[in-house]
Amino acid sequence: MYNRRVQLRREFVLLIGMLLVGMVGCMGLPEASSDWNTVYNGARMRYQRQQFMQAKGLGQRAVDLAMEQYGAGDMKVVESFIVMGMASYAMEAWPEAAHAFERALAQRGIEASGNENIQIDAVNLLGLCYTEMGRYQDAIRAHKRQLALVERKYGAESTEMAMSLNNLGFVYTQAGQLSHAEPLLVRQIEVLEVTGNKAGRDYSDAHYNMGLLRYKQGRFSDAAAKFKKSGDLLDRIHGVGEIEVAAYRLQAGMMWLKAGRGGDAKIQLENVVRVYDRHVAKLGLQVAIGKAALAAACEKVGDVERAKQLRGEVRGMYRSAFGAEDAVIAEMLGGRVKELRSLNRWVEADFLKAYSARFKAGQWVQ
Repeated sequence: MYNRRVQLRREFVLLIGMLLVGMVGCMGLPEASSDWNTVYNGARMRYQRQQFMQAKGLGQRAVDLAMEQYGAGDMKVVESFIVMGMASYAMEAWPEAAHAFERALAQRGIEASGNENIQIDAVNLLGLCYTEMGRYQDAIRAHKRQLALVERKYGAESTEMAMSLNNLGFVYTQAGQLSHAEPLLVRQIEVLEVTGNKAGRDYSDAHYNMGLLRYKQGRFSDAAAKFKKSGDLLDRIHGVGEIEVAAYRLQAGMMWLKAGRGGDAKIQLENVVRVYDRHVAKLGLQVAIGKAALAAACEKVGDVERAKQLRGEVRGMYRSAFGAEDAVIAEMLGGRVKELRSLNRWVEADFLKAYSARFKAGQWVQ
């Protein structure tokens, strides 16, 4: 699950890119051509090869040629803006990507074409850009539009509808409008159950998102149950590694700590740390977060010696990475907190923030 939210979104954009622009055969040199088809095909080929900077440049050239050769509003203008936006999105240049998707959706050709899929994808990507930029009200409007388009095309009980409900519920959660988020996320789970999608990742992630909502509502036991269920569901999916499952279960353990259920937390976190210890080289300081949480659980149930041992290991890992100065460790952990929040891993972020405060205040407990 490491950097999972960003990876999922990037893969989602790449997949949409394949669907929107298709595959490309042989062509002339797009950089030297004044033919729209050649330039546009070059942009999408660069995109498929993940050469995003080149794809963006050719996408802009395709826009200019489409405007000149076909006129504003033509679908070729729409397609050019979209491939340019997807390239910017893949580079995490959110404002540039949002501007490209806005321009695509503003073209009269997108409505006249009757191609609802391209509208749905463009609106969805625009909403994701707004969310990344913290423009939550704009993101809400975009995802409401997406929801209406999806319901019209696919119906109220479809996997596409479930994903649209998730997107809107996620933005409401990020914006702190929890009363609006809850019915959407509940409905998403219901739709996935009705459509027979209880064995896939979407169903697992739906429970994870509900766990995050319950956490923000202060309902820690309910959050722990949702995070645990999410991890259990994920564990049944073929091809999912134990590291990713452990990351979900880490959230459950931390929530049981917040709920005062030290015994449940300790059981869950012991399992997490066992997995992490098998993958130290890959996980690095993520192992320290797991051990810090387990130390807190051990302390909660009165296993003081084990807690002391784990805290010593955690401090040793941080000192090895950042040096012996507690203030420096606190600063570096603060950067990790921001990264975790950007990845929608708020439970870990808040735990680490409180943990780093010990270093910052010089109140480290050995």
